[in-house]
Amino acid sequence: MKVAIIGCGLIGQKRANKLSGCELVACVDKMSDKA
Repeated sequence: MKVAIIGCGLIGQKRANKLSGCELVACVDKMSDKA
């Protein structure tokens, strides 16, 4: 399964760390330095 995370703050980072069996294909945040 391919996954994208919208919002790359603390919660987004925690969710990214919990992904298993998925391919992270995009990280998007309105603050481009966080994405």
